[in-house]
Amino acid sequence: RGAFATAALSLGMSAGPELPQHTVPAPSSVASGREGLRALLARAPGIDAIFCSSDMVALGVLIEAQALGIAVPAQLAIVGMGDLALSRDLQPALTTVRIDGTLIGDTAARYIIQRAEGKTVAQPIRDVGFTIVERGTT
Repeated sequence: RGAFATAALSLGMSAGPELPQHTVPAPSSVASGREGLRALLARAPGIDAIFCSSDMVALGVLIEAQALGIAVPAQLAIVGMGDLALSRDLQPALTTVRIDGTLIGDTAARYIIQRAEGKTVAQPIRDVGFTIVERGTT
């Protein structure tokens, strides 16, 4: 949340405690996305963009927006996380954040093995980067 607030402020946007948010329980699901959109709209009826913790949650937000007659992206922009294969096949196709899961897994395994062997991990925090995949929901 801190990094988001810093970036938002640098763009002249508000990112204070009034920024509406909703936490969905694990595991994330389409149903939790639908419920999350309803909860956000109850607190902030004028909300015009939602960043979701997963593509499954974003799919639920998209389905609920369509059920409520909210035009995506004209009235509500939606971004997911994970770039699931189904994201490109939705209507509209889901904008998402792609991360390199293989690199994350390889790095984690290497660190665990190093620790199990009693070695110190030279770089315990590693930025693996990301790619924003712009599609039809933004």
